Amino acid sequence: MKFRAFGIEAKHAALFAAALLVDQATKLWAFARFEGVPRNEHISVIGDLWRFQLAFNEGSAFSVRPQDLVPWIPQTLFFALMGLAATVALVWFYKKAAPEDGFSRCGATLILAGAIGNIVDRFRLGKVIDFVDWDFPDVSIGDWALQRWPTFNMADVFVLTGIGLVLLAPFFLARRKGSAKEG
Repeated sequence: MKFRAFGIEAKHAALFAAALLVDQATKLWAFARFEGVPRNEHISVIGDLWRFQLAFNEGSAFSVRPQDLVPWIPQTLFFALMGLAATVALVWFYKKAAPEDGFSRCGATLILAGAIGNIVDRFRLGKVIDFVDWDFPDVSIGDWALQRWPTFNMADVFVLTGIGLVLLAPFFLARRKGSAKEG
């Protein structure tokens, strides 16, 4: 028998807690390491290809500013409402996923942990701490050239990984069901 609290399996609750802890710990490190230093200071991990550099995001993914669509709502309230809606939707999705659909459940857990991690920043600072900065080799198509990837954080990594798991889940579930029928 599996332990469940509020309909969430213990392993997924532990995954949520670990992801949230990693996100907040790395953001606290970045903030403490770069606080008060010039914005262009960075730590090279692999030259200019991968480095750590403090940045703040007052928008959402890729610095898009959906809050500007409703300027009469304070920014913190806007993101709190969006976060609440996302939390409700993800918990509903988690509970509706079949117990054997571990990819979907892990994906929803990671998305939720990343979303909550960024919401914590918004309440604490009014913006999200980003610090992972990647570059690309020169890529251009006609007049268009790929620039540096937007600076991100571990919460963003968890959200994208979670989305990937949710999108791949039907393929793995179908494959598992196909193998069970053959056996």
